Amino acid sequence: MKKRILTLLLGLALLAGLTVPALAAGVTVRCVSPADDLGIVQVYGEAPMVTFEVAKAEGAVVEGTQVKIYDMDGNLLSVSRGGAAPESWLEKTTATFNLELAKTSPALSYDTIYGCVAEATVDGAVYTSDTVFFQAKQAAPTYTVNFMLDLDTMTDLGTFQETNGQDWVLPDEPTRPGKTFVGWKLLSGEMIDPDAPVMLSGDNMAYGVFERDGSAVASEGQAPDASGTAYASTQKVDVDGRQVTFQMYALRDGSGNDTNYVKLRDVAFALTGTDARFNVEWSAQRGIYVTPGLAYIMVGGEMDTPFSGDRPYTRMNDTTDIDGEAVALQAFTLTDDAGNGYTYYKLRDLGQALGFNVGWSAEKGVYIETK
Repeated sequence: MKKRILTLLLGLALLAGLTVPALAAGVTVRCVSPADDLGIVQVYGEAPMVTFEVAKAEGAVVEGTQVKIYDMDGNLLSVSRGGAAPESWLEKTTATFNLELAKTSPALSYDTIYGCVAEATVDGAVYTSDTVFFQAKQAAPTYTVNFMLDLDTMTDLGTFQETNGQDWVLPDEPTRPGKTFVGWKLLSGEMIDPDAPVMLSGDNMAYGVFERDGSAVASEGQAPDASGTAYASTQKVDVDGRQVTFQMYALRDGSGNDTNYVKLRDVAFALTGTDARFNVEWSAQRGIYVTPGLAYIMVGGEMDTPFSGDRPYTRMNDTTDIDGEAVALQAFTLTDDAGNGYTYYKLRDLGQALGFNVGWSAEKGVYIETK
């Protein structure tokens, strides 16, 4: 269908001898009737109309309008002409005129796609619209749209009935850790405007679009020195009510207070199946990169450390790629006896960046909340 429409578009341009009006003239002609996801204007009822708008300078005279109508083979079927504009148009900078399908000769058929080009004569010059494709139907159709949380998880949020020309029926706005919901996007590529009427060509699917929270990670405490000693600090952490043992390492300040650091993959493993789940990968181009919302893929070595006791560390100065954004997180690297590096991140920083809460209480000790 799209290929045929593009072919017809080129054919109509040649047949009509269309020219693009000079932008300096300040006059434009465009269709303002809503189009569906294939770019076809849908109109309904016993007297369907396609509406066009003329934008002009105040005081400019609109001397007449017309719409040339073509079939899908590019043959000119008819020309619908309007009379001279009323005097009230002089004071306006925009004015509308309609193609009334019931008044065309020959009469146009329902459920048939036509092409048309609108023209307006303003102060003696003719200005044209882009080619518009339209289709009339006796009644507005209803289609089903299946909504998903996102394209990463494909979590099903339900199927909704959507009627062209009516308000959208949408799921509640979804949430993702460390993300802000932007809106719904149809699988055909268009963002859904909740303030515009539904205009679809058939059943469809839609998914949530998110962007990372704009707030920077406000890390507490002093950043690690360039190098120093990290202290073994294996302890149990309450993760949504279940006890998980992490082989942590801590940095100690001058007052003897410890700040806990954990392996990124250990946290990803522990949060598998929660709302704060995320995957961890590495590439030469991106280094360490994290994708929130994806199920974690194990690589081996999770929740285990190939060394024990206190270890010398080296501060990590690189940023971490979180969903395509470079984020500065406090971290350091420990190396095993074979020279392999393991990166440890401040647990509270990870919570801020990935949308889970890290806290401490006398009852629980260190805890993580993902709900």
